[in-house]
Amino acid sequence: MATTGNFNGSLMSLCIDVSGTMKKVAHATGTKLEFLKDQLETSSKSSGGWETSIDGLKRVSPIDVSGYFAFDAPSGEYSCIDIYDAWAAGTSLTAKIGTGVTGDVKWSFTARFEKISGDFPHNGTATFAGTLKVTGSVTKGTES
Repeated sequence: MATTGNFNGSLMSLCIDVSGTMKKVAHATGTKLEFLKDQLETSSKSSGGWETSIDGLKRVSPIDVSGYFAFDAPSGEYSCIDIYDAWAAGTSLTAKIGTGVTGDVKWSFTARFEKISGDFPHNGTATFAGTLKVTGSVTKGTES
């Protein structure tokens, strides 16, 4: 049954396709998805002193994912080491952001990790962050 009303953001996950199986990023604590559209200036002497524009190219800001660093991952999840390997190889990934709940909206896309980092503080929890650069279109679909 599709999710209704306000919901806890922890329900949304970034998932990476591995041999036809979507694996959520292990130990993630945050994912940010932002859609943008260029506005092309069309102001002229005829616009009465008001700025006017038309829509231009659509794109997605680089997608950020962050979480707790672990060398391993629960079975069926995508680990920090998997993220590193994809970054090092320049692998083009098929991915989605969604809840996994049947009937909910999901966004699917192709991307590469352009930046990854680890933070290993003294007497603190180790964390990771990664940035995915989307190439091409983002498809809105329905979880099944």
